[in-house]
Amino acid sequence: MKRGFTLQTILRAAPLLIALVLLAIVPFVFGRYGTDLAVKVMIYAIFVAGLDLLVGRTGLVSLGHAAFFGIAAYVAVLASPADAPGALIVLLPLAVLAAAGFALVTGALALRTQGVYFIMVTLAFAQMAYYLFHDTPLGGGTDGIYMNLKPATGALDLDRAPVFYGFCFALLVAVLVGLALVNRSRFGRALAGIKASEQRMRALGFNTFAYKLAAYVLSAAVAGLAGFLWAVKDAYVNPEMLGWHTSGTVLVMLILGGLGSLRGAVLGAAAYLLLKDAFQSQALIGEASKHWQLWMGATVIACVALMPKGLAGLLDRLAPAPGPDNEAQIEHSSASSGQSGWKAAPDKRKAPSMDATLLRAQGITRRFGGLVAVSDVSLELKRGEVHAVIGTNGAGKSTLVNVLAGELPPSDGRVELLGTDVTRIAQPQRARAGLGRTYQRSTVFADFTVLENVRLAAQAADPAPWRIGAAAMQDAALLARAHTCIAQVGLSEVAQRTASSISHGQRRQLEIAMCLATAPQVLLLDEPLAGMGAEETERMLALLRSLKPNHAILLIEHDMDAVFRIADRITVMVEGRVIASDTPAAIRAHPEVQRAYLGEDFHDA
Repeated sequence: MKRGFTLQTILRAAPLLIALVLLAIVPFVFGRYGTDLAVKVMIYAIFVAGLDLLVGRTGLVSLGHAAFFGIAAYVAVLASPADAPGALIVLLPLAVLAAAGFALVTGALALRTQGVYFIMVTLAFAQMAYYLFHDTPLGGGTDGIYMNLKPATGALDLDRAPVFYGFCFALLVAVLVGLALVNRSRFGRALAGIKASEQRMRALGFNTFAYKLAAYVLSAAVAGLAGFLWAVKDAYVNPEMLGWHTSGTVLVMLILGGLGSLRGAVLGAAAYLLLKDAFQSQALIGEASKHWQLWMGATVIACVALMPKGLAGLLDRLAPAPGPDNEAQIEHSSASSGQSGWKAAPDKRKAPSMDATLLRAQGITRRFGGLVAVSDVSLELKRGEVHAVIGTNGAGKSTLVNVLAGELPPSDGRVELLGTDVTRIAQPQRARAGLGRTYQRSTVFADFTVLENVRLAAQAADPAPWRIGAAAMQDAALLARAHTCIAQVGLSEVAQRTASSISHGQRRQLEIAMCLATAPQVLLLDEPLAGMGAEETERMLALLRSLKPNHAILLIEHDMDAVFRIADRITVMVEGRVIASDTPAAIRAHPEVQRAYLGEDFHDA
């Protein structure tokens, strides 16, 4: 298996390696025009690779990345006074930091929005930067400005064409390698999880805002690196570098090459620029080249229609990926050879007694405008107890769980977790403090394997998200912990299968395994039996019984037979308020509960 993995990896990397070899020999084979075109390809490939970290990896579409590209270029030019001789390379850190700094400020605001609003906010910030340089003397207006720095002599004199070409090539390789390591790191896996389901990532304890902001800033820094190189290439910048069309062009390159692929960054940039050059030079369409934008647009549309996953996706058909199954199996083999079990990091959380109250809610009320979804609800969850909350649809059960988990703030009331007031504490912090939850609808990462789902959950509390390479991928403790949780819920036989390929009941079990990987003391389970058959229900009830001794469990469920078989205490909600909270026997006989919910038939049973 390891030999096959290596062969497939080589086959997948071959197009990128060939492209890099071709770029390396361009100055020795082609003339000045070809060399200049290759420089453009390398610079845009860097730009596209940085954008892919945000769009392809994290799932955040930005239409304002040209701002970072242009700001870095302007800083390189403006910071190069005519009477200060020196190598241009000294301006590189300044230009990149300027782009990253602008991203930090704008990202902190833009990332508070989602979807199309995020796209529009990034575009708005980019247009603000565009008009700053377009309408003021700072950037020379529409005419732009030229770089006046006197070149220095030496190995790092970027004013010399051969040196600059080699420098661009070295930076392209460095960026591709660096981003590949980032993608393989725990940080990269977390970004992939955010793209798949940000809601689940927050519930596991990840500070998704911080991760997205870090990805945004890193992506902008890479765009700034490309902007610096472009400024040095032409020794000239103009406001059009910051325009929306530049952001759109780079996004087209990314889609053409293939989202989520560093190979696609290089292939997309090369394909777009080569096609553009061919159309403009009459090589393909003759006299019609004056309408090259029309032909270019039609070609891009055709490519996207025929290759929805881009050029990288087309190559994947010829050399399929080794797949997470193989990779995960290799990692697990390495982990198993190193140790037989996992050692959890020291748990600094409080350790209450076995029958202690782990979660207490007092007077919880949640309003949505004039609608009161939850009204003055109080309950306690104790270790070793399953506390079921039942009620008709719209009774406020899921809203109550969302408030307890920290996904919604209460309008009134107080929530205590392990004796600490967490009423105003955000959901990720509550998760790391010992609270795990599931949702009505499955929120597992469908394209990840079962093992990858649980491994990602296990790293939620990891203090080193930037660990990269083999050390992180073969982290024996993390993998062993994931396998332990998978075995605990009975999914070891499907550990290498993708979550989308397992049954509904198994996905429910997987959600609980992901919760267990975060070492919770309180479990909030929202309809874990929904949609299950009799056999799957029995497996889930057996699992809940096995978890009961070491956890406090809140169970939201409509299957009354299952509830009365497993619950130690039942709370009944009607229209957002509690009408009864007692033992199953008392609830079964409660007259108001009979009228409002259970019915006489259930009472007679």
